Amino acid sequence: MAMTKNAGIVALLLAILVSYLAAQEEERPLGWVGAAPDGSTLSITGTRTPQPAQPGDFVFAGDKLSSGPGVLTFYYCPDSGSLSGQVYALHGSVQLTQSLSTIPGGSTLKATGALNPCDVPALEREPDVTTVLSTSQLHVTRFSAQQMASAVARLGEDPRKQLQQLLKHADDPNRRLVAAALLERANLNEQAAWEYFQVAERWSGQPRLLKHIQHLLEAPTHTRLFGEPEAQPPPQPNGNVYALVVGITHYEQAPKIKDLEYAARDAELFAQYLRSPRGGAKEVVFLPDAQATSGAIRNYFMALKRKAGKRDTVWLFVAAHGGMLPEGKTPPGVSKMPSILTHRADPQDVNINSVSLQDAEDWMLGRAAPFGAARVFLDVCGAGYFVQFSAASASPTKNYFGILATHAGPDAVAYENKLFDGGHGAFTYFLLRGLNTDEAREPGDLYVRAARLTSYVTEAVEKVTSFHQMPTPMVRDLSQAVADFKKQGIQFKQVPLDQLRIPQKELDIGRRGGKKAPAADQQRTQPATETKPTEGPAGVQASIVLEDRGEQILLDYLKGEEVPQTADEFHRGGQIFDEALRLQPGSPYLSARELFCQGRFLVFQKDYHEAVDALQRSIRLEPRAAYAYNALGIAYLETARYSDAEMAFADAIDRAPRWAYPRHNLGLTHWQQGRYDQAIADYRAAMEQAPRYFYLPYNLGLLYATLNRSSEAEEMFRHAIDLAPGRAEPLTALGQLEARNGSDRKAKQDLERALSLPGQTITAQQAARHNYALVLAKRRATFDEALKYWRLNGDYLPSQFSMAAALARNGNTGKAIDQYQQILRLVPESIAARLELVDLMEGGSYPVDDEIHVLREGLCDDPGNAVLLERLGVVLWHAGRSGNAAAALREALKRTADPTAQQRIRKRLKSITVTPVR
Repeated sequence: MAMTKNAGIVALLLAILVSYLAAQEEERPLGWVGAAPDGSTLSITGTRTPQPAQPGDFVFAGDKLSSGPGVLTFYYCPDSGSLSGQVYALHGSVQLTQSLSTIPGGSTLKATGALNPCDVPALEREPDVTTVLSTSQLHVTRFSAQQMASAVARLGEDPRKQLQQLLKHADDPNRRLVAAALLERANLNEQAAWEYFQVAERWSGQPRLLKHIQHLLEAPTHTRLFGEPEAQPPPQPNGNVYALVVGITHYEQAPKIKDLEYAARDAELFAQYLRSPRGGAKEVVFLPDAQATSGAIRNYFMALKRKAGKRDTVWLFVAAHGGMLPEGKTPPGVSKMPSILTHRADPQDVNINSVSLQDAEDWMLGRAAPFGAARVFLDVCGAGYFVQFSAASASPTKNYFGILATHAGPDAVAYENKLFDGGHGAFTYFLLRGLNTDEAREPGDLYVRAARLTSYVTEAVEKVTSFHQMPTPMVRDLSQAVADFKKQGIQFKQVPLDQLRIPQKELDIGRRGGKKAPAADQQRTQPATETKPTEGPAGVQASIVLEDRGEQILLDYLKGEEVPQTADEFHRGGQIFDEALRLQPGSPYLSARELFCQGRFLVFQKDYHEAVDALQRSIRLEPRAAYAYNALGIAYLETARYSDAEMAFADAIDRAPRWAYPRHNLGLTHWQQGRYDQAIADYRAAMEQAPRYFYLPYNLGLLYATLNRSSEAEEMFRHAIDLAPGRAEPLTALGQLEARNGSDRKAKQDLERALSLPGQTITAQQAARHNYALVLAKRRATFDEALKYWRLNGDYLPSQFSMAAALARNGNTGKAIDQYQQILRLVPESIAARLELVDLMEGGSYPVDDEIHVLREGLCDDPGNAVLLERLGVVLWHAGRSGNAAAALREALKRTADPTAQQRIRKRLKSITVTPVR
């Protein structure tokens, strides 16, 4: 097969890669924050929610800094070609751009000297932290001051002098940062990594800096697609072969994520090949279906990477769904990541359960990868995105080869079909056929080599898919041996190639992860035998178990109110991730999830200040995570910070456009702001994303009921009942609506149904009892029964208030007074309960001092409450204590901003005749 036949394909692939790299490579920040007083904020491009500015925060073009009440200092270099930048003191706010030469409201603090902000290294704006190592995990060579000075002394005059000045101030992280960048520029990567490492220890919560250190230590090699020949690396002695093989046919969230047909079967057969003498693997970790969680894939591979040595070869094979995350249109600053969807992926936010191809690339081809050779075969849609390598100097001993099932475009689909030996992916079938038959081997050669295997697989896949699928080669040495035919492989049936053309009508339904899935009535294959994966070290097994348990809490959170959320659940989640962190100390990925659980728990505890702090720190560590933004929005909503809540929910939606819960929360925010039409639109949008979740039409029905749009409310409640006939909430809401509209018989029937449902939450049971009691209390014959249901609710405040009011209406003044006193023991801050209690005491001829005591007791907790002060003035006036009454009314007048209340109080003051006190 002539190479010239692929020249046009190669040119197209290179063009795609160049355009992709332009969007994905690291970017030079415009500077970083040196010092930030409390109240300073950083608003990141593409993110609406400001975060607290901290020393070490890097700023990029479009970001906005605000100094808060103090003075913020930051290092700034708008022009990368400038010889020096500036240090600014900022009073106010500024949006940073590459063309901004002066800072409005800022002033230059001092000359920068050897510290030049223009030397800041290029960094990722929004790194994926899934496999970012912590400072405790990075294997950085430590250099003494003397060793560093010796390395610097060998440099040219200019960098030597600058570095010597910078390294004199070892306690200044700003100078260390610039020193590290200069060392990196001088190709002293180990010394640069040590300086960056010390900065990262000072500036915690900087995952982009940790990732830069990791990339510096594991700089990716430069891939050539049938490019120019290069020197043959020296032969290595035979080592061991280790492999991670993943195949996911069945997804936990099916049918929301369509099952594939043959992916696990592909992986199982590939694992069989690797275990054969020809495959030669010493250890194969095979993760089919339910075993292929993101935690298992990540931890097992890292374990293999630690185990494999410089003589060894590591294989990675994956057959699964692939996609670009997040889906849909994203705002500026929110980057898309090509990823592999793991078994538990939820389409509302698949970021939680995916492995980015960038991470897989770092695992397999990092410059500091300890193993000698890498083999990569990915049978997923968009697999060509794996080829994202930056032009870095290649390790002279690195040996890599792979073929990716597709190219890198948005229409890059992989096909599977039963034509291929009863059912395989087209790519995997021909890959295994080439490794196990003579078809991809040169006559007389004892090996299948990279060039022949690549050409064979590529042309066969293109032919059988009528050029709908185009594999991407990834090869450094075209002549390298891939399979040794002196050894036995696996049996492979050689069906004539002309019989394997996928019919055109099936090309639209046989995609692996494409837009169209197999028809719903197609027979589904049985899942592959789920062989237990090779047992790894105890720490690996423990990490996987912990991460899977913690991940389940996040998956439940995606369901919003569909699954009742509790403080205990998030407290347990925090403990799980804390335990996982003991095995992987300082991991940004695990720390972000622990902080999320901690923040949600604190919201339940109503410790909103600490909750916001925890959630902001979670976002700082994992800026791609939608769930932390949503939780932050809930914390803001609970404290009536509606504008902040709105921004946080919008940020969550940007990162997970298909997630219904933040859209629901955004609707609730607009509802509480009185923006009802917008709230209705939000709920409708949420229902489009999750049409099977009952809580969305249920909450929209509550909004319609509030607006007295009864027919629409009833429609939503009945829709919610149809979706969740076993949930009491919509039945209770429908009964409440019917009672309000005078249909007590229907209301009683629906509320009795709600009460009869087993397995309800305590809150749902209390709401059903309460509303049922309201209906019963309307008739004297069933009033005592109503009291029974209210009393069953214990301290449920709506029932406590309704019972007190009902007792008062029925002339049971003494019992009503006792009931209001009970309420005040539960919620002493309740103004309504105090006023009702005083009214009852006044009508029941209680001593006036008792009324005064009740009001003064409330004022002890809230001395400036205008409502209580006004009522105290009225009671004192009626008691003939005019002087005290006037004093209370004057204080109430000072405390209220309500014009109606002010007018009423002034009128009462004019009516008082002040009697001098003797």
